[in-house]
Amino acid sequence: MFEPFDYSPQGASILDGSYTNSITNTTWTDRQGGDDDMLIVQEPGWGSDPNILDQVFTIGTTGNAIQLEGGGEDAVLPFASPLNASNSGPGGSVYLSFLIDVVGYNSASLSEYRLIHYGVDNGSGGYNAGSGLMVGPGAAANTFKIGYSNSDVTADAVWFGTEYPYQDLTDPTSSPVLNQFFIVIKFTFGVSGGADGFMWVNPAVNTTEPAADLTQDSSTASKSRSQFDAFNIEASSNARTPNCVVDEIRIGGSWEEVTGQAPLSVSENEISNSVKLYPNPARDFITIESKSVKLSSVDMYNVLGAKVLSTELSNNNRVNVSNLGKGVYFMKLYAEEGGSATKRVVIQ
Repeated sequence: MFEPFDYSPQGASILDGSYTNSITNTTWTDRQGGDDDMLIVQEPGWGSDPNILDQVFTIGTTGNAIQLEGGGEDAVLPFASPLNASNSGPGGSVYLSFLIDVVGYNSASLSEYRLIHYGVDNGSGGYNAGSGLMVGPGAAANTFKIGYSNSDVTADAVWFGTEYPYQDLTDPTSSPVLNQFFIVIKFTFGVSGGADGFMWVNPAVNTTEPAADLTQDSSTASKSRSQFDAFNIEASSNARTPNCVVDEIRIGGSWEEVTGQAPLSVSENEISNSVKLYPNPARDFITIESKSVKLSSVDMYNVLGAKVLSTELSNNNRVNVSNLGKGVYFMKLYAEEGGSATKRVVIQ
């Protein structure tokens, strides 16, 4: 997923029901209800001061950004299909990156809470918190800290060592403070008894994956996650949520994807809409015609979920199904750039 917030007009709410991400083909909505204050704003000039953002930011930002402040609406963008060990990157990992500029707080008494994270479907029409960014009060007065957690329990968080001063927005005489961060988060599904959550704070973007600044073993925390269903931004209260600007959200299967070094995986909808199968029903062969997505391989499954065929695709994209019995099957198509989609086929 890539979300540059290339929306307009500035001042409109991202949660008014009309803003749809072009890759997930899902619409930003209000997760819990609240004030209409998650607004489209001009992006603040990421990396214009390399002393604030540790590098001159080189991913290349586009469009606008969004700004939230204190208590209000919680934004959710559902995925087209859940992220889990079967469809994530190498080793069952998913990566998330974003830019955030912490402007200040409307409260002098801060409390720890989650801010930006994956959403986990709770089965009741809502989303619990998954792997993501936490914010909380620093040890010194008028400072805050950032951290990581795979849980919605603040006691589970691990914290980055640096604390940052913030602007007291309740005091009109207080001085502006600029806090820009490029955050990368990684979660690996299925790990037991070892680090599965990772976070980087202002890492270099044109490099291979370095050692993480923060790690967490979710088996020792109160909650573990086996899949993610959405992306969430929370606006909980003045004490928990800073006035901040968020931009350039990337979710992918590798470090290179979310740091702008490789194209993001093709979405399920893009693959599905690009592909035509014929004949269907088929007897001996199925030809796969793809208009805009280059496919690498296919797997076929019977109605019981057993894999019955797996093949690399050649230039003619022709699959021999003559050894399969009559019935309904599901063909999973894989794109060279990453991502997959499933089509129903009938063998006569």
